[in-house]
Amino acid sequence: MPQNNNHPYSDGINIITFDRVASFTAGTEIDYTPGRQTRKKLVSLSFLLTTSLTAANRYVHVMLDYAGTSYYIAASPILQDASKSIRYYFTAGEGTQFVTSANNYHANLPDEYLFTYTHKVVTETENIQAADQFTEVTFIFAEQPTGRQL
Repeated sequence: MPQNNNHPYSDGINIITFDRVASFTAGTEIDYTPGRQTRKKLVSLSFLLTTSLTAANRYVHVMLDYAGTSYYIAASPILQDASKSIRYYFTAGEGTQFVTSANNYHANLPDEYLFTYTHKVVTETENIQAADQFTEVTFIFAEQPTGRQL
């Protein structure tokens, strides 16, 4: 932390937290608020997206939502078609995007986004269908407790 920050918790206290969400309702996007009394950086987001039998090409985007305005922070340039399960890994500092197998996709996540309790991590999936399902959703944050609500 910068030296001119005189908050009592500004001495570089960093905690890595793992937030696991079993699943989101079928046909809905990931919509997650990191929590209060911390400043957080999203280090990693991983999830399994299982698509229904409905024919449509899906593309997944990860966004920061602030008061109803969304900012794209990462996107998958690969399409996911019907009846497929792909595990996505969005990680800060990942470098180039790559596929480790037909069912595992890795992409870079920028390191400069600082989340507070008014922000949300959301996805926007082009052509999402009613039976498409996000499961095994895991967020990893580097956080600094502030002792107050930001």
